[in-house]
Amino acid sequence: MDIFRKEHRELSIIILRFAVGSMFLWFGLDKVTDPVSWFARLPTFLALLLPGPFAVWIVVNGVLEMATGIALVTGWYVREAAAAAFIFLLAYFLPVGPDDITVRDAGLMGACLSLFIYANNRAKRQVPRRVLVIISAVYIFFLFVTGLLYLRSPV
Repeated sequence: MDIFRKEHRELSIIILRFAVGSMFLWFGLDKVTDPVSWFARLPTFLALLLPGPFAVWIVVNGVLEMATGIALVTGWYVREAAAAAFIFLLAYFLPVGPDDITVRDAGLMGACLSLFIYANNRAKRQVPRRVLVIISAVYIFFLFVTGLLYLRSPV
């Protein structure tokens, strides 16, 4: 079976969209229905920085994650949704640092970047290839450093 034939690539992208999109739908829905359970997963300093109740911000984040998931699953605005998904994961990683969940999310960021690049190739106004190469190189470096930090962290 030649998985690199065009029809297989298209199927691979659909599966990738559904995999990443469903993850954002699930976790977004969880944040909307049970925001308090997310308090323990997020650094307490975030609650101090944001105005208003922290639970409201978690629900807003959940709604945005669900919209991102719906866009990916349906194939609407895939490039924008993949960029948003990448930013969500990065924004969660930065204050938390490498742990069991964020290391997994670092891999998901690669799936989001792949979806972005694929959708960018089909866009009318494309991000220049040179920019995509730089972003990809920075991501690969980030992934390597994240793995090293995770492996060196005390258990």
